Amino acid sequence: HQQLKAAHTELESFFNNSMIGVVILRGGRTIHQVNQRTVDIFRGKSADDFVGKSVSDFHLSEEHFEEFGKQFFNSLVSRDAIQIEYQLKRMDGSLVWVSASGKALDESDPPDLKKGVIWMLDDISKRKEAEQRLADMALKDSLTGVNNRGNFMDLGRREHGRHLRHGRPLTVFMLDLDHFKSINDRFGHAMGDKALVHFANICRHNLRTSDCIGRLGGEEFAIFLPETTGEQAIPLARRILQQVSAPPEDGRDLPPISVSIGIAEAQNDSDFSELLRRADSFLYRAKEAGRNRMEYGKPST
Repeated sequence: HQQLKAAHTELESFFNNSMIGVVILRGGRTIHQVNQRTVDIFRGKSADDFVGKSVSDFHLSEEHFEEFGKQFFNSLVSRDAIQIEYQLKRMDGSLVWVSASGKALDESDPPDLKKGVIWMLDDISKRKEAEQRLADMALKDSLTGVNNRGNFMDLGRREHGRHLRHGRPLTVFMLDLDHFKSINDRFGHAMGDKALVHFANICRHNLRTSDCIGRLGGEEFAIFLPETTGEQAIPLARRILQQVSAPPEDGRDLPPISVSIGIAEAQNDSDFSELLRRADSFLYRAKEAGRNRMEYGKPST
């Protein structure tokens, strides 16, 4: 009896002091027991906060809960090794990325999952954040946060291919901040950077989720608008022109800036680069006509 008690105490100590979260489910997907590391990962007050709860309480939505069950039920039944990375919800509502491994406790073949499943969890949120930062560095412009040239061109070629396959409208803007060199010369490059960020934010706030903006280099940007004709895109160009030339609403100390825009609608372009070149030619016309304006060439009929 004393040996059994000592072994039980040792097991409890290992369970509660493990650096890996441990969750035991019974009766389906109901939490039966968790260790202290699980409490810490999900920001609970004690293990009692978890006992008797459905694991659905920790999924982002009911759909996520159902999807998770369908995806890993067969693996648990067949005793396949499961090692997954999944985003869950803490008790305070914040999100956490976990690495999880699961195993059925029943020794029958196939196991009865209602008799118990054990999950081992590790918080990998910091690693996921680092991975996202690296991905952003590869795809985003470090100053403005919009797509860099390479990523914008990849996305544009994909969208132009969809236009060619399905005949859906596609419009491109080429945008260039007017007299940007003089801003750098008069106020310094730090002020020039602030102007670029301000401009990029204005564009982003006016775009739909399906639209895409990229910085092609220096003060030159481009936008493509899926499912949009050139005529339909003109009000957006006007809003950008007006908001860029207006004083910042937040009172930010910026020199006056303006933008010129060239607009081209896809028609018989062989590829996305050709469409951009046509938009660039209209941008050149806007510059020649006095800047702080847009130029649009209607598609030939």
